[in-house]
Amino acid sequence: MKNDIYDEHFDDEYKVLRNTLHLTDSQALETAIADLSRVRLVELQASRVKGKFDIPHIRAIHRYIFQDIFPWAGDFRTVTTARTNSFSFPPPISIPTPSPYAPRTILARSTPSTHFAKATAEPSASSSAPLP
Repeated sequence: MKNDIYDEHFDDEYKVLRNTLHLTDSQALETAIADLSRVRLVELQASRVKGKFDIPHIRAIHRYIFQDIFPWAGDFRTVTTARTNSFSFPPPISIPTPSPYAPRTILARSTPSTHFAKATAEPSASSSAPLP
């Protein structure tokens, strides 16, 4: 039996996530995501990332990074979804669990975002489970 779960954010015709830029080509969307999120990441890097680095804080960071592309950025997903036809995310059941890779010594205090990024980049690349 086919498991049909409707994802209101996914465009079934074009096989991409619906986005504020109204892009329907997966390569164009990936390029826009990379370009626009890079700008937001540079902004974060220029400031000190302060906060608890708990789930609400991580969701706020996610919302900030992807605000120019996805209006629901930072919200928890309710279904398994994909950004394009070839890139999918872990099931939503795994999202609320804090990442076992989060370095508590860095997250426990305010730190320049460059230190935070360096300390979490490699583990984050291998585990996108904590992302909304």
